[in-house]
Amino acid sequence: MSLMRAVAFAVLLAGSLGAQAADLSRVAWLSGDWRSESAQGVVEERWTAPAGAMMVGLSHAWRDGQTRSFEYLRLELRGTEVFYIASPNGKKVAEFKLVSATAEKLVFEGGDEHVQRVIYQREGAGKVLARSEGRQGGETFSDEVHYVRVPAVK
Repeated sequence: MSLMRAVAFAVLLAGSLGAQAADLSRVAWLSGDWRSESAQGVVEERWTAPAGAMMVGLSHAWRDGQTRSFEYLRLELRGTEVFYIASPNGKKVAEFKLVSATAEKLVFEGGDEHVQRVIYQREGAGKVLARSEGRQGGETFSDEVHYVRVPAVK
């Protein structure tokens, strides 16, 4: 490979990696630890910082000392597209494509026969709403969790 081609390849690769990082930066504000407490119990959600074209997350809901549900999550960059991938209770995977991203709100669509839309929306300093929308038994539903940012667990 000539020096000129090698330089051109390196420039293209660097530009491509920079574009990927910029794409994940749209969702990076989710990184950190989040917690919701209500009469229905406690829900915690944790997201890593972007690394390796991915953010890895985990959600855990419990009440009265018993786990109600858990979910393995990831935000994954595929080319220039960002996908939200969920595995509720460690089972069937559902994938949602990022269709809208602002500094305040992320909207993912796709999913499965149950959940078709996932939304994360900032509700002020250190607060975020997670909303899922879908169909169950032929009826539409939505589920909301209001989180506050909490210190990282050590």
